[in-house]
Amino acid sequence: MRLTRSEPSALERQVMELLLAGAQPPFPELRTQWSTAWVTRRVEPSDGLFVDLRIAPDAPRVHPPRFDIGDVHLEFEGLEGGGYATFFVDGGGLSSLHVIRSGGAWVPRSRLRSRCYTRMVGSDDDPDGVRFVPIGLERDWAGVRETLEEAESWLKAP
Repeated sequence: MRLTRSEPSALERQVMELLLAGAQPPFPELRTQWSTAWVTRRVEPSDGLFVDLRIAPDAPRVHPPRFDIGDVHLEFEGLEGGGYATFFVDGGGLSSLHVIRSGGAWVPRSRLRSRCYTRMVGSDDDPDGVRFVPIGLERDWAGVRETLEEAESWLKAP
């Protein structure tokens, strides 16, 4: 498969700015990776935007080596209902970005109207009861730490 190489779009840059914000590890290293990133594939099916990324080989790697964080709620210009964004790390490096529309069909080249962080309410024990509540521009750091600790435990699993 031949890899394409393109710059991240304005929407992708806006979303990643919020997803990668924070002084706590591993966010500074992830921002360094993002500064070297390019898009190898961009797909916009009916439910969202899916972006595969590559980073420079010499970009710092993060630990845990595999995790995802999706604590950003999005609103789009001219579209009712919102969406959310998640970034993925694999092998210690940024690997992809997903921007998913919560209600209605995705519109290619959507423009961002607003964005904020969310907090998970409910329990993984009851997946139908889990929902994400917008909380503003202050990230739920306890939730982020929990996500990273859970990913760390995957490394110790038999």
